[in-house]
This record gives sequence, structure tokens and C-alpha cells, in this order.
Amino acid sequence: LGFRLNGEVWITKRWFADLLVGASTVSYSQTLTSASATTTSSSPGVSTSTRTFGISAGYKYLPENDIYGSQVFVKLGYLNWGWSTPISSTDLLSSKSYGGLNLGFGGVLPITTRDWGALLNVNVLLFPGVSEETAYRPLGVTDVSASGTTFFIGGYHYFTPQIAVRAGGNIEIFSGENSVTGASASQKTFS
Repeated sequence: LGFRLNGEVWITKRWFADLLVGASTVSYSQTLTSASATTTSSSPGVSTSTRTFGISAGYKYLPENDIYGSQVFVKLGYLNWGWSTPISSTDLLSSKSYGGLNLGFGGVLPITTRDWGALLNVNVLLFPGVSEETAYRPLGVTDVSASGTTFFIGGYHYFTPQIAVRAGGNIEIFSGENSVTGASASQKTFS
């Protein structure tokens, strides 16, 4: 269960700014990938959650010169995604936070009428970083690289020119790796 709120301010017909806030509860599983790991399965009954925050500004190309018509957009801003879990050295678990400069792009395609349509939104972290809970850091402190990408594909319906609802599938993939120790972590959510 969770929520995701997006707000968009139209500065002009083509320039915009947006804000993203989200949180959810998450179930997790893990796999033994190394003989040196000290765990083989996840602990039952562990409560975890994610949170998302993003702010950006961008430009929309409007082929039909209509804000409710087809659109192709690009945006640049900041995105932070965090996974909160109880710290467990036995299960090699610690909370992680990924953040960085966000490059977003996508498009909108009306279907049948301008009130209904399909949309695609892709975000890629440029120069990403990862931080871990201070008490336990399986990835380590130095030589850690990160990556992050999100995809949303779905549809929309405008109730009024100012209010729309979106529904679809969202995939978030964040990972970190220590180039010296070989330790790695990957968080993937599907909603």
C-alpha cells in the first residue's frame, strides 16, 4: 500500500515545474549470491517502506500547439528515493537512500478524445549517490557507485482542465556496488 502525488505548474504553455512525493509499504525477498554471505533467506515479518521525493523543471514540445494534445517532454531536477528497513547484520540489511540529478523524458498521446490518453515517463539519475544507515553499511563507505531508473507507463483521464487521474504500472530500480569489496545491493519496486 502507498501513495504517489504529482503536482505540475505550467509556467507557460511549454515550460513547467513539477513536484513528486510518495511513500509505500514494501515486502521484500533476498537471494544468496555468494558463498561468503551469512544469510540464505529473508527474516519473516520484517516491515519495510519506501519514500520518494522529486522536484524538477522542464520543457514540452507540443506538435499540435495544444496543451491537451500530443506532447513530448524533457525535464531536469533532483530525485531522492529511500528504502527503510530494520538494520540486520545477519540478513545483510540496512536502510539506503539514493539521490542525484534527475533527467526525465516522456510523452503523452491522446486516444479517441483529448480527455483520455496514454503516457510514458522515464527518469534516470545522473551522477547518483547512495548512502546507508550509519550503524551498519554492507556496501561500505568509499568506492561505492550507484544507479537509479524509474519507468511509468499508463493512461490518464481529465475530469476538468485542471484535474486528471493517472493509472498504470511503475517500476523503480536502484542499486549500489562497492568496486573494491564487490558488495552490491539492488532495490526494485513494481506497483
